[in-house]
Amino acid sequence: MTRLSWLILAVTIQLTIADDCDLCHKMAQYVLSFKGQAYADVKAKAISSIRTFPTSDQPFLNNLISYNFRKLYMDVNSAASGMTPSTSCSDMGFCDTKDEFKAPFTIFDYKSSFWDDHSAVKNTRDKTIIVVHHTVDPTLPDTILSLKNAGLSVQYIVDRDGKIYRLVDDYRRAYHAGAGIWRGDGCTVDDTNTRSVGIETVNTGGEPYPDVQVKALHQLISYLRTKWHVEPQNIIAQQKEVVLSDKVKNATLLKEVQQKLYEYGHGYIVVGDPYSTSATSKVTTALAIQAFNRKFCPEVFILESVKNGNEVTHAENLQTYKLTVERLNWLHAHTKLPNCTNY
Repeated sequence: MTRLSWLILAVTIQLTIADDCDLCHKMAQYVLSFKGQAYADVKAKAISSIRTFPTSDQPFLNNLISYNFRKLYMDVNSAASGMTPSTSCSDMGFCDTKDEFKAPFTIFDYKSSFWDDHSAVKNTRDKTIIVVHHTVDPTLPDTILSLKNAGLSVQYIVDRDGKIYRLVDDYRRAYHAGAGIWRGDGCTVDDTNTRSVGIETVNTGGEPYPDVQVKALHQLISYLRTKWHVEPQNIIAQQKEVVLSDKVKNATLLKEVQQKLYEYGHGYIVVGDPYSTSATSKVTTALAIQAFNRKFCPEVFILESVKNGNEVTHAENLQTYKLTVERLNWLHAHTKLPNCTNY
């Protein structure tokens, strides 16, 4: 390819990016003009407005409304100081990221072509989930090497000394959550990587976290919650510490778990029953925990084939994990179940 051809190609790419940025700004300004109005009404108006644009611009705008409207609307209607149509479009990757919603602390740039090659840009750029991992590896260099060797990626790493590194832009799809599924806000997300921002904390998983690291992680999560309007139940972690099973004789914990499962909605549990009672007239606590893990703790649930109607393939699914207890406690504290209505 000649030097002139390269120049033409570069200009063409720049014009395409500029066009997308300009179109995003126009739609963001349009949404801003309806500040305070109901989400469904504003979205309907935004969809209707697309037909006023040139035909060549309409595919981009359709995708913008389909995949990014939530952030456009929420940036306008629950905006933190510093959120503007410009930051909205930069956060979503349509404009230069130097205009993104800025963090009130230092983030060290560790982006490179390697991380771009091991992440992807998809239409779904609106992030609704934050996933926190611990690295297993003891140091930052070890963590980075492990990610590279496995062909994985993550948006952020929080080191032991509290320094925060960005490897992948928020709007990109990093490869950190596997085939995770989450439904924290009532919407089933079966591609957690696409809809989440991943954070690795440098820790082997069996040691205390330094205060400076905990503080940095808290700052980062608070910033990302504001930037992407993430609900508390959509901040999730991956851990598999078993705290209750038929081999763990902790009557106090058993009754606590049974009571909260019962109050949440598992009305077939009898508080005080043995963990794996063989009574045929009721479902065991273990099976209730399996049902809870299946719905609320997909990280610990092992996919299985049920045989003969009730035979469990994986006994691990019947165990209570630390993760199970944390989510059960949160649901118990924050969920107001409706009263039963007879129709």
